[in-house]
Amino acid sequence: MHDFTYFQSSNEISVGVSCCKSVPASSFAEEWENNRESLYKFIEEVHLGVKGIVRKDGKPIKDALISPPNINSALTNERG
Repeated sequence: MHDFTYFQSSNEISVGVSCCKSVPASSFAEEWENNRESLYKFIEEVHLGVKGIVRKDGKPIKDALISPPNINSALTNERG
């Protein structure tokens, strides 16, 4: 994930499947087979973590911010 997209809340990633920046099209099938299982596992990990809806008196709180204690980062400092 690139730093500039992280702070814009756009969680995009770049995945490299070869040691070379550009690979010939003829090697795509081989690179896919070499990395397929790892890429699938990576995608599965997206569904792990804390999820839910923050509510008060049974009603959802829009734009709620949950911050773990004792975490100091540029993102938490930016939001206060």
